[in-house]
Amino acid sequence: MCFVRSITLVVAIVVLGQPLAFGQAGDEAKKIYSSSQDSVFLVYLNDSSGTPSALGSAFLVAPRLLVTNAHVADAGSPVLAVGPVRIPLKVLRTDEKNDLALLSVDVDLTSKPLPLASAAVSPGEQIFAIGNPEGLEKTISQGIISGLRKRGDRDLLQVTSPISHGSSGGPILNAKGEVVGVAVGMLEDGQNLNFAVPVAYVRAIIEQKADATTASNVDGSLSDANDIFSKMSQTEYSDEPSSEYQQQTRKLHELMETIVASTSREDALTKVACLLNLA
Repeated sequence: MCFVRSITLVVAIVVLGQPLAFGQAGDEAKKIYSSSQDSVFLVYLNDSSGTPSALGSAFLVAPRLLVTNAHVADAGSPVLAVGPVRIPLKVLRTDEKNDLALLSVDVDLTSKPLPLASAAVSPGEQIFAIGNPEGLEKTISQGIISGLRKRGDRDLLQVTSPISHGSSGGPILNAKGEVVGVAVGMLEDGQNLNFAVPVAYVRAIIEQKADATTASNVDGSLSDANDIFSKMSQTEYSDEPSSEYQQQTRKLHELMETIVASTSREDALTKVACLLNLA
């Protein structure tokens, strides 16, 4: 089975096996959309030349703080799209295991943060999702929680919303407008088997718990690697294992292995590759 990370959303109108009245379903969706859509944003990921190479979704969880997927944040340099304006985002920390990233923005946003649900969800519970499938901003859909799953050592919510590129990182909301999950991906060889990260892991990354790795740790390790490389360039080459040159070489390779194991950030991995080529 191949787990694909990209999301889109369509309307499902069955809850607990019973059809909703179209008026009732529409009224609930309108209410959720009205209260939440301003807090969901389109994020572009720029390559090294500043050209957008990917896109995804993110949502506000606190003043100047947004949550998205780690695989979205890792795809390039993230910028927030607000109309024609592009605002740089900073990756504060990531949880690679649960595919989450916490981002900050250095401007005040007038949108209100989305509340995080405190109660656990159950199969059959009605949900709403807002995201940017294929760049179609603020698309809303309605569905249900279709299962609570374990994939390896990961906890996931199975949802009825189909998946398309661009909605990864968007919020899954309950009928109260509270975040119960973050849209993350689908099974490629299944039909309408789609998944979200439970909100407990969103709360954990905000509170710096669980498997979160700070971006500053990665940047600090890259700085250390550059310092070691500078020392190597000023040290006479030697094949002798106990020589200063070989000791520094071992330190550099160990540090770069640590960086590769702790992040999927494209910029960090590119710097590691460059140092390896130079070394």
